[in-house]
Amino acid sequence: MASRAGRSARRDGGRDQGVGTKAAPRAAASDEQKSWDDLALHAWVTIARSYFTVVKEATRDIASYGISLGQFAVLEVLYHKGPQQLGRLGSLLLVTAGNITYVVDHLEKSGWVVRERQRDDRRIILARLTPAGTELLDRVFPLHARFIGELFTALDPTELRDLRRLTRKLGLAIATR
Repeated sequence: MASRAGRSARRDGGRDQGVGTKAAPRAAASDEQKSWDDLALHAWVTIARSYFTVVKEATRDIASYGISLGQFAVLEVLYHKGPQQLGRLGSLLLVTAGNITYVVDHLEKSGWVVRERQRDDRRIILARLTPAGTELLDRVFPLHARFIGELFTALDPTELRDLRRLTRKLGLAIATR
């Protein structure tokens, strides 16, 4: 493990500052770099605000059906992809195993999901929709999809395709850094 001084040296470009000395100030960014940074920060704030606004509205809509957004997300994956391993659900939904366990516990108590052990490998536990869970999604999913469609009516179809393409491009570029 690197010493504290070694880690500090790497952070400041490998310069050995010695004990009790201040790190050299960063070189001032060029006007072009500052402009790019400001543009990127404004884009980030706009994306974040839009995301939270959409999530707030989607959560409100889903709550009107008596379920949470997390519960809906699990139900929707099972509805469209079929039975899934609990760990795979966590990966698909970008949540922890503990959160998936908690959500599936509640869905099981409501009678919408069951857990099943694989016959050939009993270590693997699948979550599967029950008939009641399928009936719920048969009713709720089209209504929620329509609601989400209405949220996006501020954009025309070309803008919506561009939004999807650009946010995907950004996400993939960041994920592969």
